[in-house]
Amino acid sequence: MPQQAFGESKNNAEVDCLPELRFDGKKLVLTEKEWKGKLTSEQFTVLREHGTETPFHNVYDANKEKGLYVCAGCDLPLYSSNTKFDSGTGWPSFWQPICSKNVTITEEGILFFKKDEVSCS
Repeated sequence: MPQQAFGESKNNAEVDCLPELRFDGKKLVLTEKEWKGKLTSEQFTVLREHGTETPFHNVYDANKEKGLYVCAGCDLPLYSSNTKFDSGTGWPSFWQPICSKNVTITEEGILFFKKDEVSCS
């Protein structure tokens, strides 16, 4: 479940980005073997192989606890429960990241089948 959150969001502005929550530019560098030892099989598929979780079959979609959602690989804070909403897609959805520099958004797909892949920075 999410770690304890802090503060409140301010309108559509970025949640107050405390220095300890901001991406410091240092990437976690591990071998594939180390990643496999650190992550579950599903986490490895999603985080390292760009897989997608099965919708409606994850612990975070219906989660209502207050806190921070962090990267399963590097523990970088990504989202606050204050910005979570029910999109009806079966995946947890957020209207803004905890710090804009903590996430990278990549558009994938073609024509009408486009989607945004969000990953930690």
